[in-house]
Amino acid sequence: MGAETRPAVPRLGEFCLRVILRYCGTDADVVKDLVPYLGPHLRKQLMRICAVQCPLPSASLRVLLGEEHNQVDGELIVVEPTSPPRPELFQPEQAQAQRDPEGLWDADTHEGPSPQLLTALAIVSTSLPIPTLLAFPPSVTRLALVHLSAPIPLHRLPDKCPLLEMLDISYNLWLGEPAWGGERALERVAWQRWAYLKVLGCRECGISLEELRKVNEGRWDDVTIVT
Repeated sequence: MGAETRPAVPRLGEFCLRVILRYCGTDADVVKDLVPYLGPHLRKQLMRICAVQCPLPSASLRVLLGEEHNQVDGELIVVEPTSPPRPELFQPEQAQAQRDPEGLWDADTHEGPSPQLLTALAIVSTSLPIPTLLAFPPSVTRLALVHLSAPIPLHRLPDKCPLLEMLDISYNLWLGEPAWGGERALERVAWQRWAYLKVLGCRECGISLEELRKVNEGRWDDVTIVT
């Protein structure tokens, strides 16, 4: 999901991760043994590899995220999980406050990496419970909600994720059908509230470009719409 330039030849770390996954698998015990030896950038690489080749089961994904949910370098990819993602995935601050009611202002007593804000989130081929959607952190700037199994209230997202620059809602056929009160989900979205939106992915959703004209109404710079 990142915009960084990939090298022509995979780095040594990526080669090693691929070999380990090929021979050891991706169950929670394997990931638990592997994670302590990986920095956040390698955990992100592991998550990306698995998302394409062998999506992580829910238990392995929780281990990869770590107790503070900040160990994947600002990125989270959830593909075909064994259970729908829960709101707790996006509430590390609350979990930390429960363990340490005195707060973490004293840097000398805090061990481990500083919290990494979640900026890139992809949820693919699963259901998305409304409480989970409402738990999305406002720091997210790139969001992919692809091939979800049931309609979600997209009109709630501008309040939850006001900084979005990229939104991909491709392969959601329910977008072309009436959802709540006879309206389709996109008809209720206040697009002008996404002031930073640059790209909207809407492949194979049963929505025409003519119907998406509302996205660019009142904007100085048009959003690039990919259909």
